[in-house]
Amino acid sequence: MNNINELVAQQLTRQFIIKDRSKKEIILDDPNPSFNAQQVLEHYSRPYPQLAVAKVPSKPKLEDDKMIYVFETTVGTKG
Repeated sequence: MNNINELVAQQLTRQFIIKDRSKKEIILDDPNPSFNAQQVLEHYSRPYPQLAVAKVPSKPKLEDDKMIYVFETTVGTKG
Protein backbone atom coordinates (compact mmCIF):
# COMPACT_ATOMS: atom_id res chain seq x y z
CA MET A 1 0.00 0.00 0.00
CA ASN A 2 1.50 3.33 -1.07
CA ASN A 3 0.83 6.27 1.19
CA ILE A 4 1.92 9.30 -0.77
CA ASN A 5 1.34 12.74 0.61
CA GLU A 6 0.60 14.99 -2.29
CA LEU A 7 0.83 18.76 -2.16
CA VAL A 8 -1.08 20.53 -4.87
CA ALA A 9 -0.38 24.19 -5.55
CA GLN A 10 -3.33 26.15 -6.81
CA GLN A 11 -3.29 29.79 -7.76
CA LEU A 12 -6.07 31.68 -6.03
CA THR A 13 -8.21 33.97 -8.12
CA ARG A 14 -8.54 37.56 -7.00
CA GLN A 15 -11.72 39.55 -6.69
CA PHE A 16 -11.90 43.28 -6.12
CA ILE A 17 -14.91 44.96 -4.54
CA ILE A 18 -15.87 48.56 -4.05
CA LYS A 19 -18.92 49.77 -2.22
CA ASP A 20 -20.95 52.65 -3.56
CA ARG A 21 -22.66 55.25 -1.38
CA SER A 22 -25.68 53.03 -0.84
CA LYS A 23 -23.28 50.29 0.38
CA LYS A 24 -24.04 48.22 -2.72
CA GLU A 25 -21.07 46.10 -3.69
CA ILE A 26 -19.57 46.46 -7.15
CA ILE A 27 -17.48 43.44 -8.10
CA LEU A 28 -14.53 44.16 -10.37
CA ASP A 29 -12.69 41.63 -12.49
CA ASP A 30 -8.97 41.17 -12.10
CA PRO A 31 -7.62 43.20 -15.04
CA ASN A 32 -4.17 41.62 -14.96
CA PRO A 33 -2.95 38.93 -12.54
CA SER A 34 0.54 40.46 -12.63
CA PHE A 35 -0.78 43.77 -11.19
CA ASN A 36 -0.48 44.28 -7.46
CA ALA A 37 -3.58 45.52 -5.61
CA GLN A 38 -2.47 49.18 -5.83
CA GLN A 39 -2.10 48.89 -9.60
CA VAL A 40 -5.58 47.38 -9.85
CA LEU A 41 -6.97 50.28 -7.84
CA GLU A 42 -5.23 52.76 -10.16
CA HIS A 43 -6.50 50.84 -13.21
CA TYR A 44 -10.11 51.19 -12.08
CA SER A 45 -9.88 54.78 -10.79
CA ARG A 46 -10.97 56.23 -14.16
CA PRO A 47 -14.35 54.48 -14.45
CA TYR A 48 -14.82 54.64 -10.67
CA PRO A 49 -13.57 58.09 -9.54
CA GLN A 50 -14.25 57.28 -5.88
CA LEU A 51 -11.23 54.98 -6.04
CA ALA A 52 -8.92 57.98 -6.46
CA VAL A 53 -9.09 58.41 -2.67
CA ALA A 54 -9.48 54.74 -1.75
CA LYS A 55 -7.17 52.63 0.33
CA VAL A 56 -5.89 49.18 -0.51
CA PRO A 57 -6.60 46.76 2.36
CA SER A 58 -3.49 45.47 4.10
CA LYS A 59 -4.68 41.87 3.77
CA PRO A 60 -7.22 40.29 1.46
CA LYS A 61 -10.01 38.15 2.84
CA LEU A 62 -9.78 34.51 1.88
CA GLU A 63 -13.07 32.99 0.84
CA ASP A 64 -13.39 29.68 -0.99
CA ASP A 65 -10.61 29.79 -3.57
CA LYS A 66 -10.55 33.59 -3.84
CA MET A 67 -8.54 36.43 -2.39
CA ILE A 68 -11.02 39.25 -1.94
CA TYR A 69 -9.85 42.85 -1.75
CA VAL A 70 -12.42 45.40 -0.60
CA PHE A 71 -11.32 48.90 -1.57
CA GLU A 72 -12.12 51.30 1.23
CA THR A 73 -13.18 54.72 0.04
CA THR A 74 -13.26 57.88 2.09
CA VAL A 75 -15.70 59.70 -0.20
CA GLY A 76 -18.69 61.01 1.69
CA THR A 77 -17.19 60.63 5.16
CA LYS A 78 -16.42 63.43 7.56
CA GLY A 79 -13.45 63.72 9.83
